[in-house]
Amino acid sequence: MRTSSAILLHTQRPPMMFGLPPALALLVAAGVGLSFAVCVLAGLLPVSLIVGVVVGLSLWVWFWRRVREDIHFDRVLLKTPRFWRGKQDRTLVAGRGIH
Repeated sequence: MRTSSAILLHTQRPPMMFGLPPALALLVAAGVGLSFAVCVLAGLLPVSLIVGVVVGLSLWVWFWRRVREDIHFDRVLLKTPRFWRGKQDRTLVAGRGIH
């Protein structure tokens, strides 16, 4: 008889809001708010709603496609680059003589 996995697979997926993790949903909302604010400050009030909807839908579709490819895309996107840790692709060549 086979035993089942002790790891609960359904808990490995991050929580979703409208098909996106909360961090990406907040980025979409920030993009919509920023585009709306820029249009209002530029005096393009009649166009601001259309621009906000287009920016929101395009960001949502772009993020949704990336999340479908990699479920943890939000963590990769929002990861702080740590330049002080050095290159991660280092390989140790053992037995190489120093000339």
